[in-house]
Amino acid sequence: MTSSGLNPPNAEFGVSSHFPRYSILITSDNAVVSRSSSRSRRATGSVGGFAAFERGQRPDGNRKQAGELRGSRIDPSPRRRGNAGAVDTTSLAEHAEFIECRLARLPDPEKFSSRLPRSCMKAQPRPGTGHVYLVQPKFPPSYWGLDHFLPLTPFRAVFPPLGLMTLAALTPPEYRVTLCDENVGERVNYDTDAQIVGITGYIIQIARVFEIADRFRALGKTVVLGGPLANLLPQECRTHCDVLFEGEAEYTWPRFLKEFAAGAHGDSYQEPEKIHLPDSPPPRLDVARGRYAHGIVQCTRGCPFTCEFCDIIVMYGRKMRFKPVEQVLDEVRNWQAQGASHVFFADDNFIGHRAYAKDLLRALIKWNAAQKQAISFYTQASIDMVRDEELLGLMRDANFVMVFIGIESPRKASLAETHKTQNEKLDLVAAIHKIQSYNLFISAGMIVGFDQDDATIFDEQYEFLQAAQIPVVMLSVLLAVPKTPLYQRMEAAGRLANSDDLSRYVGTSGGTNFKPLNMTAEELRVGQEALYRRLYAPGTFASRLLGNLNRFRDVKYRPEAVQLRKVATFIRLVKHYWRKGGAARRFFWRILARTIRHSPRSVRQVIQFLGMYKHFCEVHGRSATWDPWSSPAEVNGAAANAAEPSAMEPALAER
Repeated sequence: MTSSGLNPPNAEFGVSSHFPRYSILITSDNAVVSRSSSRSRRATGSVGGFAAFERGQRPDGNRKQAGELRGSRIDPSPRRRGNAGAVDTTSLAEHAEFIECRLARLPDPEKFSSRLPRSCMKAQPRPGTGHVYLVQPKFPPSYWGLDHFLPLTPFRAVFPPLGLMTLAALTPPEYRVTLCDENVGERVNYDTDAQIVGITGYIIQIARVFEIADRFRALGKTVVLGGPLANLLPQECRTHCDVLFEGEAEYTWPRFLKEFAAGAHGDSYQEPEKIHLPDSPPPRLDVARGRYAHGIVQCTRGCPFTCEFCDIIVMYGRKMRFKPVEQVLDEVRNWQAQGASHVFFADDNFIGHRAYAKDLLRALIKWNAAQKQAISFYTQASIDMVRDEELLGLMRDANFVMVFIGIESPRKASLAETHKTQNEKLDLVAAIHKIQSYNLFISAGMIVGFDQDDATIFDEQYEFLQAAQIPVVMLSVLLAVPKTPLYQRMEAAGRLANSDDLSRYVGTSGGTNFKPLNMTAEELRVGQEALYRRLYAPGTFASRLLGNLNRFRDVKYRPEAVQLRKVATFIRLVKHYWRKGGAARRFFWRILARTIRHSPRSVRQVIQFLGMYKHFCEVHGRSATWDPWSSPAEVNGAAANAAEPSAMEPALAER
């Protein structure tokens, strides 16, 4: 999908749009291990190889070995079938910890059949077992990391490190795999006995990636780097690792491990071709034991469009590749078995191949209808989805609740400049309203700093977003990402500047690595910051959120089970707004009351938006003093917009 510059990862964003620019929290019940289908599961692991990303956490290692089910670490070959289902009780204990169950709730391991979830089973290791230590470095505080909302929830991070979990699935059974994710509070174990240390990272993590890598190299470990950072800045990474991976790793990672075991591995592994996506195995859920907000699945790679600033087509190509629908369903089932009630489809453009998307949606509708508790989904897609009403209807019926769309700019000249033709030809406000009418919340990626932008673009962006009623906005300053057509154009024109440390400009920093054409760099920075504050003033945010909600039609309500963890999160959120004073309390309760009256199905999503709003306000307060409740104009606007139906009457009238 198209993206809006480099964003921090859930903060997991690091490079343009391969990372979900939008993060939504879920709460799920404490679950117990349930049996999986007896047939082999080959769900899709996210991200391809060390170079693949899952939008969620942008990890870079993914393992997918053609034709082999490594996700569960079980060799499915008939000759070893009797041994394949051996239960490792230590793994069961780890699994129970991951899904926050008490061991006392688990049945006696001796009574388990070979149909246990594969994440609970391990094949008996062969003699001469090796050890691989995979590290997901800490992301710095960021706009999309929800750092100021997560403490109110039972979770420590939004997305699990899907790339590294897939890389673990590509690792043969003779290797033991340990995964460390600093984002859930795990400390890097520099005393590990692992011979191989694999580290992934995004541009925003560059300092931490190199710090960890250098320390392990000093200890004599074989350090492997891969992922978005290694693919975009290979020369910078070269001096900090022993082995560098470029391209998708489904084929190169197993080859490296085989050569390492033989004592004859190389120092560089490149995959020039795009891998056959069905060769990508399901991720190993047992290696990630942190508290994550929801599950994540990647079913396609690539994007058919040619946006100048986006590196998706550079890394994944324009030809859409996809996994079999049954593989995707299997992976969704695996997340459900772990207690997830919300799954993010981490495709860069979910509708890039519409026929495939429709087949998958029909299968999800059928599967979800049979569940006692329906799973909800969200994803990223291009705005041309509005041209296909059948597709929109299928997304609604499959229980998709939100979609991130890279809109970038309301200015046609800026869209033409960046070759975003799919947006240029549409009435963007009308398109957004139509998509919203299929009961979808919209999150948008917007960019300022195109050559066609001048100082008037900030007012133009504001007026557009208020008219379109898009609640959550990721506003980035245009950044020239290495290897993209934009970077090449800026380099040829001699306009690159301050490109020595791109991590300073990732996300919502307001800076850029090239010289703007019709504004100074300072005008661009100040204008972006001022626009963010206008967009997240209580009144304007409430207006957009309720405007989106009021476009929902034919809302079908399916009651959800009451969960103690959800209740606890809600109580903490109420306390936060209560402490902010009367205006904040009215803002909170009136938005919630309007939601209950118009769309009870959306209460959970709206509560999450209110939690995210807390985060957005506190993120903005880091760079300068800003209290959204201190301005009478903003507070009065919030109360009016949240309380008075007249503010939303135009939307209701259109329905």
